[in-house]
Amino acid sequence: MPQLDLQPDATTGKDTLIDSGNPTTNYGTNVEMYIGNPVKTGTIYRSIIEFDISAIPAGSTILATSLLRLYVTVAGFASVAAHIYRLRHSDWVELEATWNIYKTANNWGNAGAASSTTDIDTSISVAYTTPAATGDSDIGASGTPGTEMAAFLQDALNNRSGKVIMLLRTDAETNDGYNIKSSDASTAADRPELIIDYTTPTGFHRMMFGG
Repeated sequence: MPQLDLQPDATTGKDTLIDSGNPTTNYGTNVEMYIGNPVKTGTIYRSIIEFDISAIPAGSTILATSLLRLYVTVAGFASVAAHIYRLRHSDWVELEATWNIYKTANNWGNAGAASSTTDIDTSISVAYTTPAATGDSDIGASGTPGTEMAAFLQDALNNRSGKVIMLLRTDAETNDGYNIKSSDASTAADRPELIIDYTTPTGFHRMMFGG
């Protein structure tokens, strides 16, 4: 079974956090990203991660064993509901995006990428629970998150030129914050990783490789 394993570094990776407490600050070079609301603060954090899966042949089927692996540095609260939503702005800029804008001179529909009409597509999403421990945390691979992750990635492959653009946020955004490493992390194994299992279209191997 073919597999695409992506774990981009600071040069090729695209990710950042956005911060309601500092709405004009960009964090595109941070080694960590934050999601949710830390205890005893009024700040809300959301994070954006992009991957390019265009190397997967057109017409392939993404399998529900696919997953997003994040390295958690500060754990959240067990079983707190969270979601990954498809970000609509394919032209967002890693080193410009803030709580107020997705790139210079371009505001989010609602600050914090909160508009379901112009900023995020809530029909393309993955429901998960926040991690209860530090270290590797997988979203997908089995159950409902795996099925939803496969659909999320399939949509990107079929309809978004292979661009997988994820906005991560907790549902309540109250006392539910956690931290993860970004693609700028110095340790390669800690960077966000997307592992995709898929099947190629019927006849693809024969067409490409003969026999």
